[in-house]
Amino acid sequence: MAEYGLGSPYFNNLLRATFTIRLMAPHDVKFLANLLLTPTQYAIFMAQWKKRLENLTTYAGHANQALAALTIDHLVGEGVHTDPNGQAVLPREALEGITEAAHSSFLKVFDAKTIQQSFINIKQAPQEPYMQFVERLKQTLERSIDNDQEREVVLLKLAIENANED
Repeated sequence: MAEYGLGSPYFNNLLRATFTIRLMAPHDVKFLANLLLTPTQYAIFMAQWKKRLENLTTYAGHANQALAALTIDHLVGEGVHTDPNGQAVLPREALEGITEAAHSSFLKVFDAKTIQQSFINIKQAPQEPYMQFVERLKQTLERSIDNDQEREVVLLKLAIENANED
């Protein structure tokens, strides 16, 4: 991570693989975030994660009563819900939501070493390979636009408009 940084394709792929192959309890998520992030980045991550988990708790269409009964403290592992063993027995749907929210929240944390710019201003450098430019644009869009479909539309548009002419 020190060599590649949060915004690198390597780290993003490693993160995607980690969250795809394993469901995580709140304790696991916090441990991973604390391990990888600076204190400021961790605070940003936690705020983003809690916001996404609050959206999960307010979803009214829960068919599973056990899931509908969960509070934000259950999902974040706070208050009386800090025991990792208790968190591990949360309903599968809750663990899926916790894991997905954590992955999305990691993507919102900016690398402290790099200056962030608006995705509109990202242009292909004269000698930059096109795929490298598109990957750089994609990573910035993932941090800026939550909706997958909207992000894809913007990516396609800017990948053409901001590319070199050759």
